[in-house]
Amino acid sequence: MKLKSTLLMMFMFVGVVANAQVAAETNSNVKTEETIYRDVEVMASYRGGYNVFSKQVEAATKNCKKGKLKNKDAEMIVEFVVGKDAKVSDFKVLKQDSDLCENDVKNAIYKSNQWIPARNNNKPVSSYVQFTINLVNGSSFKDMGVISIN
Repeated sequence: MKLKSTLLMMFMFVGVVANAQVAAETNSNVKTEETIYRDVEVMASYRGGYNVFSKQVEAATKNCKKGKLKNKDAEMIVEFVVGKDAKVSDFKVLKQDSDLCENDVKNAIYKSNQWIPARNNNKPVSSYVQFTINLVNGSSFKDMGVISIN
């Protein structure tokens, strides 16, 4: 009788320990959702300034627009996230007059690697950046710049 009750308690104990380990492993794999800010104290910036970033995007789109805009200009407004780790993610096109260079713009933005994250309370945070690109018929850009979102 003592042997049966001892074995039963041992199996129950092993079952409880195994369940606790599975629960602990499951909880460690849960990814917490990171807050992405639209309104920040200090906006995300690009090392060297937005002119350097604009030139990188311009160089990436030089071949895609050559002669294809047919005497008209096209505006594209894109949004992406600069994470608190300075990595770019979540690219979206908010407005575009022509989808001519969308993939080239997306690739140029994802390849950009000189971001300085936005800051709140003097700590780096993830934030949205909205960027307006004016593609000009021919080989140059005009009025390229950043629009902050509130």
